[in-house]
Amino acid sequence: TTSFGTETERLALLLEARTTVLDAGGTSREVTGWGECVAQEEPTYSAEYVAGAQAVCMPSRYEGFGLPVLEGLAAGRPVLASEIAAHREVAGGLAQLLPRDADAWAEAIVRAGDPDDDDRQAARRAHAATFTWARSASTHLTAYGSATAAR
Repeated sequence: TTSFGTETERLALLLEARTTVLDAGGTSREVTGWGECVAQEEPTYSAEYVAGAQAVCMPSRYEGFGLPVLEGLAAGRPVLASEIAAHREVAGGLAQLLPRDADAWAEAIVRAGDPDDDDRQAARRAHAATFTWARSASTHLTAYGSATAAR
């Protein structure tokens, strides 16, 4: 037990969390947990959920790239992510990287409710904007060229 309760109590709080999201027309609606988004007959995922989030949390152990981290940054939202190579690379120092520790995550989620400033939001968006398809293609061509030359 910590100041945030037992692990089961913390999980229950997260599952019962309520959030307000804005739809494309700017109308707000309340969503109860992520289950409402994915339990639909045809699940919808939208940048609206990311943009309306207080923070984007990505506590995964393994990632090939870390696209949800990039999506959170592109929306200007604070990002909490596990301390793994893919998240470090994508976040570029603009996400809070956390260990596999429930207490650290609980504290970070609580702090994510603190006011965010425009400069940090702009920095996150600017960093995410550097991830373009043209840059990806160029980087891949360079890697392929290096691999071919090394043979």
